[in-house]
Amino acid sequence: MTEKEKAAAGYLYNANYDEELLNEIGRCNDLCHRFNQIAPSNRQAQSEILKQIFGSMGEQVTV
Repeated sequence: MTEKEKAAAGYLYNANYDEELLNEIGRCNDLCHRFNQIAPSNRQAQSEILKQIFGSMGEQVTV
């Protein structure tokens, strides 16, 4: 079972040395940085980034 599979199943996992998880964490960090650079009034751009981070989300999401 991979570390990602362990995480998805709710088991303890170690992301420190798992290349796949480290890549996903790095991608999410980059997206969070981009989100934080968006003007608060630009809700469309915020929504697009959040969809990339979460995969899907409901309407009127506020972070």
